[in-house]
Amino acid sequence: MFEWVSATTRLVQWGLLAGVVAATLATSAALSVAGVAFPTLLAPVVAASIAAAAPACLDDPAHGLLAAVPTSARWRTAHRLILVVPACVIAWSVLSPVVDTSVGWPAASLPPMIALLATGVATTTVVASWRPDAAAAAGAAAPLTLATAGVWLPFERIADATMIWADHPWPFTVTAATVAVTAAGRR
Repeated sequence: MFEWVSATTRLVQWGLLAGVVAATLATSAALSVAGVAFPTLLAPVVAASIAAAAPACLDDPAHGLLAAVPTSARWRTAHRLILVVPACVIAWSVLSPVVDTSVGWPAASLPPMIALLATGVATTTVVASWRPDAAAAAGAAAPLTLATAGVWLPFERIADATMIWADHPWPFTVTAATVAVTAAGRR
């Protein structure tokens, strides 16, 4: 019943998620040695980096080869998400105390990170319907673009509009999940 777990675990590219965790821990350690607090504005960027790991793990280079097997692309995507999403939640649980989420920054909590993750997965599934080779890259770029635009855009109204994922994460997550499921049905 769970024969797919070991094969899927080997196929998932865990390097991005491990790299984000390692880089954040190393940055935090270097900053604490220097006596500097972790910058508050980097919290949503760290959350987006973790969220970007999920669509990056959905990269399916063997898509053409596996098109003839009885397991559909939808099931292969679901299998990867079953493994990757809990890993992203665990990574954020490990990093959130390091990133200092106590400052009241809404983007530094778990629901906004899940909203970003859902956005990346939705982007991946939409792009995969016509460009499977570019889907993972587009999906990984989506949460990073949303988080960095909201933090560093010079125009306050535009920046506030791009931070809707942090202010209202659950409706954002439901919408992104609906788009992802609908787009996955088209493949």
